[in-house]
Amino acid sequence: MITINGLNHYQELSQRTADTHDYELANYGLGITGESSEVATLVLRKNKDLKIFKNDYKKELGDVLWYTSQIARIVGLSLEELKIKKGLDSNLKKMGLRLSSKSGEIADLIKKAVFHGHSIEKEAIKEILSDVLSHIVSIGKFVGLGIEEIATANIEKLIARYPDGFSKEKSINRVE
Repeated sequence: MITINGLNHYQELSQRTADTHDYELANYGLGITGESSEVATLVLRKNKDLKIFKNDYKKELGDVLWYTSQIARIVGLSLEELKIKKGLDSNLKKMGLRLSSKSGEIADLIKKAVFHGHSIEKEAIKEILSDVLSHIVSIGKFVGLGIEEIATANIEKLIARYPDGFSKEKSINRVE
C-alpha cells in the first residue's frame, strides 16, 4: 500500500502518469470536466445507498483530484497552496453540481489561454481549483472518504495501470 504524505506528495506521485504534449493543459481541462460530470451523475442517480457506491465515489473523486493536480502543476501551483474551504453546502446533489460547474469554469479559462491567446490567469485558476478541491473533500466526507484515502486509491490504481508511467499504448489497450 502507498502512503501519501500530504497533497504535495500526491501531486508529485500523480505526475508520473501525466502525458506531456503541446495541448496537455487543454487535455486536462477537458478531463476535469468529464470526471466532474461523472461525480455529478453519481450524486444525481446513485445517492440512495451511499455505501454501495462508495468505491465509485472514491474512483471518480480520485480522477478529479488527478486532473486538479495536473492543472495546478502546469500553472505553477502546488496542491497545498489551494485553500480547502469549510462550511460548504451539506446537500450532496448541490455539491456534485457545483463541482461540475467549477470544473467548467476551469475549462473555460484554459480554453481562452490555449486557443484564444489570453494569458493564464493563475490567481483565478487558484481560486477555482480551491473550490474544486473543497468540493472533492466535502463530497468525500459526505460519503465517508477522507482525501488521503481518495488520493491513495488513485495512485494505487495508476501504478497498477501504468507501472512504468503513462504510455499511449497502455492507455489504448488497458483493461478495466
